[in-house]
Amino acid sequence: MIITYIHRIGWFIGLVLLQVLILNSVHIAGYATPFLYIYFILKFSSGTSRNELMLWAFFFGLTIDIFSDTPGMNAAATVLLAFLRPSLLRLFTPRDNPDSFIPSFKTMGISPFLKYTTASVFVHSLALLSIEFFSFTSIWLLLLRVLLCTILTVTCIIAIEGIKNIANLVTHIIKSKESADDAFTLKHIKIGLLSTPDASLFQAKQEISHYAKNTLDMYRQVVECLHTPSKEFEKKFNKIDKLEDESDVVEVEIADYLTKVSESKLSTENSQRVRAMFKIVSEIESIADSSLNVAKAVGRRNEQNVEFPEFIDEKLQHMMAIVDEALVVMCANLTIEYKEVKAKKAYEVEQTINDYRTILQQEHLTAIEEKKYDYATGIIYSDIFFECEKIGDYAINVTEAIKEIGSDN
Repeated sequence: MIITYIHRIGWFIGLVLLQVLILNSVHIAGYATPFLYIYFILKFSSGTSRNELMLWAFFFGLTIDIFSDTPGMNAAATVLLAFLRPSLLRLFTPRDNPDSFIPSFKTMGISPFLKYTTASVFVHSLALLSIEFFSFTSIWLLLLRVLLCTILTVTCIIAIEGIKNIANLVTHIIKSKESADDAFTLKHIKIGLLSTPDASLFQAKQEISHYAKNTLDMYRQVVECLHTPSKEFEKKFNKIDKLEDESDVVEVEIADYLTKVSESKLSTENSQRVRAMFKIVSEIESIADSSLNVAKAVGRRNEQNVEFPEFIDEKLQHMMAIVDEALVVMCANLTIEYKEVKAKKAYEVEQTINDYRTILQQEHLTAIEEKKYDYATGIIYSDIFFECEKIGDYAINVTEAIKEIGSDN
């Protein structure tokens, strides 16, 4: 919460300075001025209450007014925007969006976000410039200024969103490279046992969390293989095969560490924790095994020159996305204090995977009968989605083991 407010205040100060010192002096063709400061209001979480948003908008607009010598004009227009924003957001937000999100191209989609931004900027510009004109005798000039200011402001907002997306992409690429370079190596237990079993088990918990995250990275590399050109596939597959071998080694090293811990005098609780950790490590290694099996199936597809129809490709991508979500939930559960783990989300995603697997299986049998694709294609296709379902099973097994530990704390 504190980080959120610090971040928000940073944007508050930055946009005020940018608007007052630079943008207020911009008058393209004598008409268009970008009101970029309202970006602050547009980017509040969708879960923010209207009253809170209007309060922020009032102080934000008033600050602009103080430095722009426009008493109350920006405050009034910004408060109006804040009042209407929840309605505008509901109007343009896709139905499948989560209850709380920060509006952006990524969370809303390109078209809905553009519509939401354009409508919001237009409302604000119309209100602000109407107050400035204080007359409708020159209504065409007013509408021209509103239109030009809206276009210029929306363009600036799109530019900021684009820069942020590029920055996020670069950061993701760097992190992915660092993660790939560091995959399946010990990070926390290399120094050996600590002075007490509790401390050693804490180290083991961190190592297992690190192991799970590396396994998730490996799975995502396997997903990328689905659309890797055949000429580049062998290099990518060899890397994944190597990662699976490294995963086997790490599993053994963590198991050896836990064995040494178990040789100490342990409390009943810690004994149960060790047993559960053995199970967790085994399940994570099984995820790596199944991920490699998916990559092998894709390799067979390439060797046999099989081309998946577009509808098969879409279904596999959907299945893999659900499995990715299951692994993300698993990693999150391994990161937090075990007794605080809530298994509801994990079970919901697991059920979604099972339901979708059943649908794919039924559709697959029907498609074979109707000869929508040949038998060879069907075998590879079914191997992939069944292997994905196995990964989901292993992921829920991890969460179940965590809950066994948590119930004992």
